[in-house]
Amino acid sequence: MAVLVTGASGFLGSHVLARLAASGTLALGLGRDAARCAALETAGHRIIRHDLSLPLDRALDLRLRRVERIIH
Repeated sequence: MAVLVTGASGFLGSHVLARLAASGTLALGLGRDAARCAALETAGHRIIRHDLSLPLDRALDLRLRRVERIIH
């Protein structure tokens, strides 16, 4: 099961993402802040940088196909 965490570049979202990953859950983070997203990627997290106020593109749609749960 893959879980998408929106707001992953923020304080709460980044901690939720880390906790899920530590528990062995396939977790994917969605965030806006480029620097924080880069730091999360460096830490080994799977991150998508995107602003949810903008439309999804085809590539992003394909990356989200495995997601079964969303934490928003």
